[in-house]
Amino acid sequence: MRLLDTGGSAAVTLRAVGDAAGISQSAPYRHYEDKRALLEAMVRANLDYLTAGFEKAEHDDSSPFDVLDRAVRTYLDFARRFPVRYRFLLEVSREDSTLGSEVRKAFAAVNGLVRAAQEAGELTDGDPE
Repeated sequence: MRLLDTGGSAAVTLRAVGDAAGISQSAPYRHYEDKRALLEAMVRANLDYLTAGFEKAEHDDSSPFDVLDRAVRTYLDFARRFPVRYRFLLEVSREDSTLGSEVRKAFAAVNGLVRAAQEAGELTDGDPE
């Protein structure tokens, strides 16, 4: 992730990961078929981080607006702390792929929280997007 944070996806190579981890440059090839597989694993790890924050917010006993507020704070905190990772997720979300669909679904979860707050009368009606 540090390679991604400092140099973007172009800096993430299997050899660079080996160097950064202090192992042989070829060792990562035993775990990832290619760079795309490594980047997909990184996307999924970041999605897991965001999803865990959203799920934690949803499981708290509080109003729909409070749940939305905590989820949006998680989202914004991630974008501020990891701007390159955030931009990378946005790039992947534009792909016509299974992974792109997963990223879009994670981002769309916030829309569901907006709808819930609207239905509870805590936000004005309108397009949740």
